[in-house]
Amino acid sequence: MPIHLEQDTTHIWLVDFNDNTFSEEIINNFLDATDIKRASKFSCETTKTTHTKSRAMLRFLLGNYLNIAPKDITFTKNDFNKPSICKSVHIENLHFNLSHSNNLGMFTISKDEVGCDIEVFKPRNFMKIAKRYFTHTEHQLLVNTPKHLQQRLFFSFWTQKEAFVKYQGLTLARAMNNWIAQPILPDDAQERELYCVRNNDVTVSNLLATKNAMAAVVVKNVNAKFRMMRFEELSS
Repeated sequence: MPIHLEQDTTHIWLVDFNDNTFSEEIINNFLDATDIKRASKFSCETTKTTHTKSRAMLRFLLGNYLNIAPKDITFTKNDFNKPSICKSVHIENLHFNLSHSNNLGMFTISKDEVGCDIEVFKPRNFMKIAKRYFTHTEHQLLVNTPKHLQQRLFFSFWTQKEAFVKYQGLTLARAMNNWIAQPILPDDAQERELYCVRNNDVTVSNLLATKNAMAAVVVKNVNAKFRMMRFEELSS
């Protein structure tokens, strides 16, 4: 049975690529010739494995929504390389986006345009990056935040902006300032609990994917709802 996607609802799948969800044989059965050719170009084995698993899982998930074989799904891209399902082949109105950081992957499936980003916390010069890429308001909010909370706020803002860029399907430089990030997460935010703001025609959400990773989702639907899905409940 295909997965039912409710109206106004975006499904969120979080995946640990270190889990042996699929064998190599099953993964290869999900990929088409284009995926395999692209993967062969990666010289770094870790990057190649992550790319291969993310493509296989994306095809597996979409296949469950479209009720077709994963390798039969046809993709297209816009001028800025945002992928989408080829509408001339698949009539289902389905939008998706994916992101990965280290061993974590995030997949969002929706009937509305969607963008997502996930980032594992890493030591960074937050203020230097914020001064270059954030608006003055965002930068000042970060400066005025207690030091022990700055890392979380930085990644909250960064993932919001990255997800908005991917939702719009533009380059980072063209769209970075199209969304003014907001401090959505409360101090006592729980893992995998979504917190949202609604602005104009979009809903923007943040969540702690794990205690060491931040994620964000942007959906072109001011009434959007979110449902956390359990990848391990699906079988091949």
